[in-house]
Amino acid sequence: KEDQVLTYLELTDEQAFNQQEINDIASEGADKDDPGKLLRLLNMSLNNALSPFLMPGAEAPKDYNDFVLNSPKILYTMNCIATVKAWHEKRGEPVSGQVIYIDRGKQYFPYIKEYLERELGYKGGVPLKNNPRQRVDEVEFIMGGMSPSKKEKIKEAFNEGTCKIIIGTSTIKEGINLQKRSTVLYNLYPNWNPTDIRQLEGRIWRQKNEFGYVRIVMPLMENSMDVFVFQKLDEKTSRINALWRKSDRGNVLDEQSLDPNEVKFALVTDIGVLVRFEQKQLREELRGKIFVLQKQIKSLDEYNKLKITYESRRQLEYSSA
Repeated sequence: KEDQVLTYLELTDEQAFNQQEINDIASEGADKDDPGKLLRLLNMSLNNALSPFLMPGAEAPKDYNDFVLNSPKILYTMNCIATVKAWHEKRGEPVSGQVIYIDRGKQYFPYIKEYLERELGYKGGVPLKNNPRQRVDEVEFIMGGMSPSKKEKIKEAFNEGTCKIIIGTSTIKEGINLQKRSTVLYNLYPNWNPTDIRQLEGRIWRQKNEFGYVRIVMPLMENSMDVFVFQKLDEKTSRINALWRKSDRGNVLDEQSLDPNEVKFALVTDIGVLVRFEQKQLREELRGKIFVLQKQIKSLDEYNKLKITYESRRQLEYSSA
């Protein structure tokens, strides 16, 4: 059974301040000299929703606590992981595997790992069951630039239950199956491509999983572009799922498929500015309609002239005959 439960989190004061600055810049409207402005602001909002430390010019975190406690999505994920761990430990059974997907800010992954080890008790240097001479940490990373052998080692450690947490970038979507003992995947950065999301979920949501149910958790930040992107993905997926039943067409949502006006209206919160945008858009639509009508009137006039000329010639030919 597939159920969907949406989780919305509140922005911190710092994130709300950053988002307001993004909204203010968006309120200035499009810039013909900077055609990528609105999409850049959209991505900036997504980064801010993940963590304010990803914003341009942000100061580095003082320590792992500073990073996690001021990044609500990440703190929420840590709390979820803690409850899953406690649930298994209370029953005296091995703790299931959990995957954290974050396709941004990999320079901050060590802070997340340190939090998991210091605050939640995950261990380092644990011997593999199948090869005790080799060791892994219970929290490991999978990201671009790693050797295939290291990825394989971490994957095997996760599937045998020695590694408990994998923090990964988009690299984990590339044929790395992590389903054997995993129960939760946390998607902290919504992708543009619904197919990629399905591929990501398929890392743990597939056959040969020892657990009957898995959870896919995608926390969304209120008053950010998280919600906009999620809605667009949901709409796109619903439309293209019908196509999948008829063909093998791809399911792709990229920046090119987004209407800049939709992005603009999603970013701007000032009612007065929105009214001006709406009025400007209506004026442009009316100008377009007037232009089309003028062309149609001109075409009709030309047609009438041709018709009169044709009728006159026919009458002359008839008279001559």
